[in-house]
Amino acid sequence: MMRKRRARRCDPRVEILDERRLLSGYAPAQITGAYGLNAIRFTTPGGSTVAGDGSGQTIAIVDLYHDPALQASLNAFDVRYGLPSVTVTVDNQAGSQINDAWSGEETLDVEWAHAIAPGARLLVIEVAPGSDDQEQFNNMLAAVRSAAGTPGVSVVSMSWGYSEFSGEAAYDSAFTAAGVTFIASSGDYGQVTWPSASPDVLAVGGTSLTLTAAGAYSSEAGWSSTGGGISADESAPSYQATVNPGGARSTPDVAFDADPGTGVSVYYIPPEDPTGAGQWTSVGGTSIGAPAWAGLVAIADQGRALGGLSSLTGSTQTLPAIYAVPNADYYKVPLTTPSGNSATNTAINTSNYNTQTGLGTPAGSSLVLALMKASVTAPTPTPTPLPSPTPTTSPGRLSPPVPIALPQPVSGPGPVSASPVPAPPGSAAPSPSPSPTPPPASPPVAAPLVARHRPAMRHVRKAHTLGARGRRHFRMRRGHAAFFAHRVGPPKGVDHPASFEIPPVISSPVL
Repeated sequence: MMRKRRARRCDPRVEILDERRLLSGYAPAQITGAYGLNAIRFTTPGGSTVAGDGSGQTIAIVDLYHDPALQASLNAFDVRYGLPSVTVTVDNQAGSQINDAWSGEETLDVEWAHAIAPGARLLVIEVAPGSDDQEQFNNMLAAVRSAAGTPGVSVVSMSWGYSEFSGEAAYDSAFTAAGVTFIASSGDYGQVTWPSASPDVLAVGGTSLTLTAAGAYSSEAGWSSTGGGISADESAPSYQATVNPGGARSTPDVAFDADPGTGVSVYYIPPEDPTGAGQWTSVGGTSIGAPAWAGLVAIADQGRALGGLSSLTGSTQTLPAIYAVPNADYYKVPLTTPSGNSATNTAINTSNYNTQTGLGTPAGSSLVLALMKASVTAPTPTPTPLPSPTPTTSPGRLSPPVPIALPQPVSGPGPVSASPVPAPPGSAAPSPSPSPTPPPASPPVAAPLVARHRPAMRHVRKAHTLGARGRRHFRMRRGHAAFFAHRVGPPKGVDHPASFEIPPVISSPVL
C-alpha cells in the first residue's frame, strides 16, 4: 500500500516572549560565558596566539523572504554589545517580497551567528517563497546547495523545517558537500522535523538555561516544546550506535538555550511596520541553536585552517566527532516531560542522551578542540548498539579556557607562521556541489502537497489585529505566549502561521 503523503510547510523556528514575562533576553557575553565560548585562543605551532572567533570562515544562513533592514538591525546589535562590525553579504532571491515573521528569523540568525563567532564572514541567502509549497521547497534546497557551493563557506545554518514526509531521504544529498557542516534547528512543537532529521545534518534541540546572579552557568533543563524523537523516514547513522538502540535516526544531536522564558536579546526592525522603528526583544525557540552552533563550528574550522587542515565535512567528520567526544565536553541536560500527549520528544531518555537535548550543550573549549582534531569517518552500516557509557555528573562552570594547541595536519601546507597574528587563511574551498537548480522530486512527493493543519494551532485562545494598517493577523498559542503570524489575502509562500511574534517595544536590554 502506498504511504500517505504528508504536508510540507516550512516554518521558522523562533519564539518571542510576551513583554510582560521578561524585559530582555540574555546578552552575547552571558551566553558565551555560560557555555565557555568567550575566551578560546589558538596557539599556532609557531607560538603565536590568536582569538578563536571564526576568523577566515564564512557562515551561510538560508531563510525565506527579503529583509531590507537586516544590516541596520545588526549594526544596532553590535553597538549595544560591543561586537565588531561586519558587512553581511546578501543574495536576495526574493526581490521585494517581505514578511515580518521571516525577517525576525533572519535577524535572529545573523545576530547570534555573529555573537558566537564575531570574526566570521556572513552570507545570507534570501529565498523566494514561490507560488506554492512545492516551488518553495525546491527554492529552499537550491539555496542550500548554492550556499554550500560558495567558496569559503564552511557552515550552513537552517533555522527552519518541514514536517517529515515520505521519501525525504532522497533529498539528503543536498547536505553532503565536502568541507561544509549543515546545521538545522530541530523544531518547536515536540515533533521530528526535516532537514534536522537528515543523518547528514547536525540537529540542535533546546533547553531552558538558568544563570546565577553573577551571570555564571547554574543549570539547564530540556525545553519541553523542543522538536525531537525517532524519525519515521531516516535510518539510524552509525555514529548514533552507542545512544540510539533502534534502526531509525533520532533527533536532536545537541542543544542550546531555546526556552522563550530564558531567551536571547535581539534588535529587530519589522519591514512591514510603516514607522520603520526598531525594537529590542527577547527571543526563544530552537532557532537560536542553529546559528549559535554554526558559530561554534566556524571557530573549530578556524583552528583547523591555522593548522593546515581543511574545514569539517558534516556527515563524515563533524557528526561522528560530536558523538565521540567525552561526556565532560557537554553539559548533560535532563529531559522535561511535555504537557499533552502529541509530543514525540521523550522517545529516548538516558543519562548520556535524550530526544530533547541530544548529547547536551557545549561545555567549553574542549569540544572545539575535539572538532579541530576530527578525522574523516566513512559512512558505514549501523552496527549492533554498544552498552551506554558510564554516566557522569554534569560539569560545573568552566574556568576560562587555556590556549589550544593546533593539531598537526595529516597532509597539506605546513604550520602557520609565527609572525604577529596575521589574518587567518580562509577555509579550503568545498568541492563543487551540484548545480543549484531545483532537485528532481521523487515519485512519492513529486506533486505539490496539500497543506496540513499544524497540530500546534489547535491551542488557540485569543486573536487580535496589530499594526497601523491592519495588514497582519496574529494568534496566541497557549503555553508559550508565542504569536503566530498569518498573511491576510492570497497566500504567497509561507501563508501557514509561522511561530514568530512581532517584538514588544523595549527601551534597552538589561545586561
